[in-house]
Amino acid sequence: MEVVSITEARSRKGLRLVTRRGVPTPWAQAAKGIIELKGLPCVLAQESEADPKGAHADWTGDAGAPFVAYDDEPLRSGWVQILELAERLAPHPRCVPQNSRERAALYGYANEICGEMGLGWCLRLLMVHASLVTPEQEGAFPERIAHYLGRKYGYRENCAPEARRRVLDILGSLSALLGEKPYFFGELTALDIYWAAFGNMFMLLEQKELPAAPLARNAWGRLGGGRFKSEVSGNLARHHRKMYTEHLSLSVQL
Repeated sequence: MEVVSITEARSRKGLRLVTRRGVPTPWAQAAKGIIELKGLPCVLAQESEADPKGAHADWTGDAGAPFVAYDDEPLRSGWVQILELAERLAPHPRCVPQNSRERAALYGYANEICGEMGLGWCLRLLMVHASLVTPEQEGAFPERIAHYLGRKYGYRENCAPEARRRVLDILGSLSALLGEKPYFFGELTALDIYWAAFGNMFMLLEQKELPAAPLARNAWGRLGGGRFKSEVSGNLARHHRKMYTEHLSLSVQL
């Protein structure tokens, strides 16, 4: 994707994906994967030296990512809203099954990955917990970042055991759903892209494949999903690699 400044992106029409430079946020990577799979024309909007200070938050109202802009429609940040927009703009290839039962199942499992207290959310809580309880350990977020993320994800001192239980439970459910199939629902859907993007938090791609900032790599590998790598089943690990070798771009654009 063409990378433009926030100022440039705001002046354009069409589809624009707002991300943070060098930060492999799985929600943003999932959105980018869906957009790319559908072949939708899109630019990547990132704050640059050409922008006034705080341009990202001034546009979106938040320093996080992703946000998706389309023409003059309201900005979208939720994974459901981004997926539904992509389905509307490019109905084929479909990322959501037409069968209502499978559609409901996809949204349910996707929420287990992307939603509140889902896979990504719980790993963020565990990284925040480790950073605040033992800030001296390698991979810990700086205190300012840990407190920012803690507020964003509703961190509480006693949340770590439940977050860990949820991670293990969700991994088990995804493994059972996938079984020996090539994709979760037999054919490629958004759920496959979500697992690929969030699977990076467990099985971090090499630096040449995912050129992430050291802070993110260390936090993921030492405090986040890296601690659960041995809990990722073989079928989920193979599926993760399959998605990047057959469907998603390597190296990952950040």
